[in-house]
Amino acid sequence: NVKALPTSSYSVSVSVTQGASPEATEVTFKSRFYRGDTGNTPSENLNDEAAVKAMNAYFKNGLDGLKKFLATKQ
Repeated sequence: NVKALPTSSYSVSVSVTQGASPEATEVTFKSRFYRGDTGNTPSENLNDEAAVKAMNAYFKNGLDGLKKFLATKQ
């Protein structure tokens, strides 16, 4: 649904491992995505800027949620 998330496709990989100390956690996050309209002249709401802005918000929310979850497990 490009109205909700202005990308045509995306992939995300997240790994969570023990950090350098017992109370530390290391999170590795990798992603790739394409703007909502991959044509030569995308509309403003489906261009690179719109995709980056939306995906940054999406990833930030997910990582903030993961941080809160992990904080309750220590």
